[in-house]
Amino acid sequence: MRRTMSWKGIAIVCGMIMAAFLIIHAILQNSLNQKTDAYNARQATLIDLQSVNKDLTAEMETVGTNAYVENSARVIYSYVQKGELRFEFTNPDALGAYTPAELQILMDEMAD
Repeated sequence: MRRTMSWKGIAIVCGMIMAAFLIIHAILQNSLNQKTDAYNARQATLIDLQSVNKDLTAEMETVGTNAYVENSARVIYSYVQKGELRFEFTNPDALGAYTPAELQILMDEMAD
């Protein structure tokens, strides 16, 4: 005796297979999205670290030169050469009220 399956049974089996496929696809897609986000975050971190590495490498190349020593003395210890005037702003936040063009005019006036 030959047994056959009805169209209804075939449709149910196909529907279950399709549902299983869609569920597995959704799970894999979610996993792929998470991994892509993690990859992008690590790429951004890599770019930042490469920039820091480039800056540190450039600084290492200049350490010990006369220009580096002079710049360090000026920036870190506020040294000035003979004949130079030292300006110290007591309220540097007030400078933020100026546009860059206005600040340049102010600096030019102080230089004259």
